Amino acid sequence: MASIYWNLAFTALNIYWICRLLLERRPVKLSATDHRLCELVFRTMTPREMITLLKLATWESAEAGECFVERGKPMDRLMVIYSGKACAEVDGRDVTELQPGHFIGSISYLTEETAPANVVALEPTRYVSWPKSKLKDFMNKNPELHSALKSTLAIDLTRWLQATWARGARENATRTDRV
Repeated sequence: MASIYWNLAFTALNIYWICRLLLERRPVKLSATDHRLCELVFRTMTPREMITLLKLATWESAEAGECFVERGKPMDRLMVIYSGKACAEVDGRDVTELQPGHFIGSISYLTEETAPANVVALEPTRYVSWPKSKLKDFMNKNPELHSALKSTLAIDLTRWLQATWARGARENATRTDRV
């Protein structure tokens, strides 16, 4: 009888793992909104990873003129613009315009520093927000997804640096033309 019970236990365990694997590998369909967000930002992630990441997120909105990130204050979340426009301001001067697909708080997420600029919505803006502490805890438990997110953040920061350098080159050319 003992061998029968052991075989039943092993069979039950194997059936459990087979069902779990089948459920994990079934096709995943993203909603239109989630698919657009994936196309805008998370191209390196699979749809399943995208769904997992979006379970931690909240969708938020900012009205035109609303400051939703204040310079010098700790950032408790990582955000990405889904629709609308915002601008980063330092000392009342526009530093850069943020379009759909741009992250907000990526530097703070990576370095734990305070917000380097105010972020003000230029028009009604919809964005996705992840609480930084929950996101970091989740990413520590999912190293593959963490690598995909870091890759996405690196691409965004590279894009931001390129735009900043191009703007600086244009400003220098304008100054040189005036002289």
